[in-house]
Amino acid sequence: MMNLLSIFSRKIFALLALVFLLAACNFPGSSQAGKDSPEAVYTQAAQTVQAALTAQGP
Repeated sequence: MMNLLSIFSRKIFALLALVFLLAACNFPGSSQAGKDSPEAVYTQAAQTVQAALTAQGP
């Protein structure tokens, strides 16, 4: 009976490891890189500069 439990636990461990490995993968085509318009990039850069200047204070 102990051998059966050992085999079962090994299979569960291997299945969980496979699930976590696949969940950690970044599949091609799912990234947002290169899809932002230039206007959005400039707006984000301007907001970052504004936030940095505001954090510095007068």
